Amino acid sequence: MNLIVNAGLIILGGVCLIGAAYFLIRGLFSRRDVPTKAYGVQQQEARHGMLVDFFRGGLSLLVALISLAVAGYGLLRPVQLVDVTSTPEPPTRAQLATATAIPSMTPTISTPIVSPTSPIDTPTPIPTDTTAPTDTPVVPSATVNSPNGLWLRESPGGTQELELIPDGTVLILIERIETVEGQGWQQVLTPAGNQGWVAVEFIEY
Repeated sequence: MNLIVNAGLIILGGVCLIGAAYFLIRGLFSRRDVPTKAYGVQQQEARHGMLVDFFRGGLSLLVALISLAVAGYGLLRPVQLVDVTSTPEPPTRAQLATATAIPSMTPTISTPIVSPTSPIDTPTPIPTDTTAPTDTPVVPSATVNSPNGLWLRESPGGTQELELIPDGTVLILIERIETVEGQGWQQVLTPAGNQGWVAVEFIEY
């Protein structure tokens, strides 16, 4: 490609040299003919044509010099030849080790930060009862002491029996004791809810 361009520049430079020589020679002849022309319009036209020929010749000469200079630079510039027959040297072991080295990956362990999502429940103190305990009234009672049981009678020393109370039953005492024919009778309330009289000798206070 460079050779074609250089050849074209050389041809252009040669054509411009020929054109420059032509215009310069014609300008010289026109200059010689100017004094022979009559004064007036013809002489001015001859002088104008001479100047135009000199200008064209100088411009052609300049283009020729530039074209030849560029072509000469392209021809004189050394061409870098590529040796296609040379075989590249095989890589060394150090180069292969460097090329195939696998970068070490150091795992980074991130410590999770646990943020509490709910406030810590604070135990609510249990109010203590500061009131003074009241005395619970003691209900007087007695226990039946009769292996065969004890009859609850409707009246002291009466014959009408209301309930047979088993041995060991706890009776609630009603503070009323009566004596009939020398025997004491205690008014009581049984667990069954019956109220009556029992002989004092068969209960233990």
